[in-house]
Amino acid sequence: METRAELIQKWLLYSLVSLFFLAVQSLLLAKIRIFSLTPFLLPLIPAIVGSLEQNAQALGFSVGFGILCDAALLGAFPCFYLLSSVLVVLLAVFVSRRVLTKGMLCSFITSFAALLLTNTINAAAVFFAGGAALHELLLRVLGASLVSLFPVFFMHPLYAFLYRRLHMYD
Repeated sequence: METRAELIQKWLLYSLVSLFFLAVQSLLLAKIRIFSLTPFLLPLIPAIVGSLEQNAQALGFSVGFGILCDAALLGAFPCFYLLSSVLVVLLAVFVSRRVLTKGMLCSFITSFAALLLTNTINAAAVFFAGGAALHELLLRVLGASLVSLFPVFFMHPLYAFLYRRLHMYD
């Protein structure tokens, strides 16, 4: 059982690392184009945290993260990031508890699923708004998910280091 101070320290550290990756997304990755697609880190954050923590606290983190992203960024519709981050963390917790053990492979698979889920929700919003043809959107979902997957190899070790440090005596 964690004390209140340990809980505050844990989620403050996770939040600071997440803000760092949010800054990387906004200041660096937003200007990079790979096959006319921009890498997108935001779904990876709740996926990695959810796959490591595996508890209701990760869901609370994803709600806060989604609200922060909705306030700071423009989504496909209101509360887009809140909805997608909650669904992502639920998926990540399920996969890491029932399918795979937590680790790099679990983070990689949950991150890919998170990217597919978030990009599909975004594509559905565009499709129903009459923005593009369905086959173009599906190709874009797959391409954007693949382009955005590479940063997992940098993000997971940092979150895993924090997880090991914060759960040293568990």
